Formats: sequence, C-alpha cells, structure tokens
Amino acid sequence: MKKHAHLINAAQVRPSSEIPGHSEVAPGQRVVFLDDRILPEASFYAAARVVRNLEGAPRGVELHRHTCDTTYMILGDNPDLTGLTVEIVLEDERYEVASPASVFIPQGLRHSANCLRGSGKLINIVPSARYNAAFVG
Repeated sequence: MKKHAHLINAAQVRPSSEIPGHSEVAPGQRVVFLDDRILPEASFYAAARVVRNLEGAPRGVELHRHTCDTTYMILGDNPDLTGLTVEIVLEDERYEVASPASVFIPQGLRHSANCLRGSGKLINIVPSARYNAAFVG
C-alpha cells in the first residue's frame, strides 16, 4: 500500500436520523465525505444532502446549535450552479436562499437548513470530526 493511500476514502451514505434533531423526513440522500468514522485523524465533518426535483419538501432538521462554527454551501445542478432553494432559519428569522450561495453559522447560533425546491446539493462543513459531539439541541 502507498504511504498516503489511507487519506483517500469513499463517501458513505448514512441516515439523517443518526444525528440528534434530524429525521428521515428530510428529502434526498445524506452523503458523508469525512468525519472521524471515515478517517480517525480527521479534524472536521463534511457531508452533502443530494436532492432532485423538490417542490415544497417537508422539514427534516429542527433548530439546533453547534459548539463550533459551521458552513453550508448551496449548489444547484444547473451549469451556473443555480436550481436549488433552501430554507435557512437563524434564530427566529427565516430566509429562502437560492443557489449558488453559502451560509456561515457562528458558534452557538440556533439554526436549521431544509431543502425546499429544485435539484442540487446542500453541503455542510463542521470543524469537528465528531458531528454529534459538536451538536447542541
């Protein structure tokens, strides 16, 4: 085996329900690219929710907080990355965010992200390899 081969890993499809405050009602497929289960020495979590042809999807993520900052990247399937709308809730404010866009969530800010319409990917990056350890309901 090559010296650095262990750093290249296949993504894993996992249920949303393994995360507190998340349910399988959320549309699409959750794909985890990196966390401490995939690579024990990882220092962050990276996942994507892949959705197709949504129209008025149900909410699958409740308001929650993290003990660290987090970032969402919203990427639609069109060539210019448009095509996906996500509902972002920050404390008591609701936003409909059209792709392409990013949302920075400071540590401790209550938030949720739910795909509403269109097709694309909602990417989540959390600077903690143990997502559930950084989660505060």
